[in-house]
Amino acid sequence: GPNFAPDPQSARAAAMAAAPGLPREVRAGDDRLAQLCGCNMAITKAALLKAGGFDPMFTTAGDDVDLSWRLAALEETLAYAPGAVVIHERRATLAAYLRQQRGYGTGEGLLYRKYPLRTADQDGMYAGASSIGALLGGARVYYGEFGRGLFQTVYSSGNSYADLPLTFQWIVVSLILLILGSVNRVLGVLGAGGIALSILAAALSAASVPLPRPHSGPAVRINLWIVNLLGPTVRSFARERIKWRFEPSTDIQDSNGPVKLSGQIEFVTSHVAPRFDSATILGAMRDALIRRGVAVAETDGFQSYDLELVVPPMIRAPINALRKDASIALIWRIRPDPRRGLIAAAVTFLVLLAAGFSLSTAIVGVVLAAVAVGLIAIARARRIPAIINAGASEVAGSLGISIATRADDEAR
Repeated sequence: GPNFAPDPQSARAAAMAAAPGLPREVRAGDDRLAQLCGCNMAITKAALLKAGGFDPMFTTAGDDVDLSWRLAALEETLAYAPGAVVIHERRATLAAYLRQQRGYGTGEGLLYRKYPLRTADQDGMYAGASSIGALLGGARVYYGEFGRGLFQTVYSSGNSYADLPLTFQWIVVSLILLILGSVNRVLGVLGAGGIALSILAAALSAASVPLPRPHSGPAVRINLWIVNLLGPTVRSFARERIKWRFEPSTDIQDSNGPVKLSGQIEFVTSHVAPRFDSATILGAMRDALIRRGVAVAETDGFQSYDLELVVPPMIRAPINALRKDASIALIWRIRPDPRRGLIAAAVTFLVLLAAGFSLSTAIVGVVLAAVAVGLIAIARARRIPAIINAGASEVAGSLGISIATRADDEAR
C-alpha cells in the first residue's frame, strides 16, 4: 500500500523515502497467498486456535511466516484480498532502518530453529532454489535467499549471486584474507578484492535505483549506497548469530566426560495416566528442544527420522519414536554431517595452492582448520544428550508420565 514519506530535507531520509520499498504480497496464485503479512491480515479465531496461535518465540519478525507455514500444513486457504490496503510508515532514519533489518535477521534465525532443513523449492514462499542459497541454508522472512526484498527495502531482490558480496559471511572471509595478506600477498589481494566487490555491489545497486528528480542528487545516492552496504550485512549477521548461538537453558550443565553417541528415552505410561501417541510425544519434544536453543527439523513422512537436531558446524542427531506395549521409546544418535565442511576444506586447499603455498603447507593448513572445527563440534556434541534428557523430563512432567533413560555407545 501507499507509504508516508519522511522529511525530504534530510539526505538520509530522502534516500529512505525515494528508494523502492512498497510492501507486496507473496502470491501462490491468482486468489491465494503463499505467506501472510503480519501488518495486513485477517484470520478467523477457529483457524488461529487450530494452528496453535502465534509462537511467542518470535518477538521481532518471522511470526507471520511461521503461522503461514503451520496454516498451510493444516490445509487452510490463505486467500488474497487485493482490496485490503494498509498505510505503512517507512523507517525514516538509517539507525531505525538498520534496527528493522536486524529484527528481520533475528526472525530468520529463529525460523531456522523451527525449520532448519526447509528449502526454497518446497513451496515457493521465497526465492527459488540455487546452489549458493542451499549452501547458506535457512528460511527467510518475506523474500530472498539473502533476505533482500519486500517490506521496506532500499534494494531490489534481484540476482542472488550479485547479492552474495553484501552478506556478513562474504565480508568476514574477505577481512580474514585481508589480514592474512601480511604473510601472503595473494591472500591479501583476494581479501581486498572481496571488500571491493562488496563496495561495488552496494554502489551499483544505489546507482541503479530509479529516484524522483527532487531526490536524485549525489548526497541521496551516497546515503543510499551506505544503506545498501550496511543493511544486508546487519541482517545476515543477526541471522547467523541466532543460527550459531548454542544456548541451552540453565538446566543444562556442561559435561567434560565422554561423548555419548546414542541413547534411548522411554516414556512409560501408567494405569492412571492416559496413553499418548508418538505424535503427541514428538510434538512436545520438538517444542521443548527449540525452547532450549536447538534447531529441530521434523519429518515430512519420507525421512529416516521423526525429529532431527541440526547443530552447526556439522552435527545431526536424528530421533525416532518406537511404540512398545505400555511405553513410547525415543531412540537418538549423534552423527556427523561433513558435507559443507568438505566443501569449505576443498575451497581452502585450492586457495592456499593458488596463493603459492606448497602442497604440504596447504594440507597442514586445512588439517589445522579441520581440527579447530572438530573441537567445536565435539564440545557441542557433548551437550546434546543432556539437552535431550532435559527436554524429555519437561515433556514427561507436562504429560504426567515417567521416563527411563539409557545411553548406549560412548566415545572419547
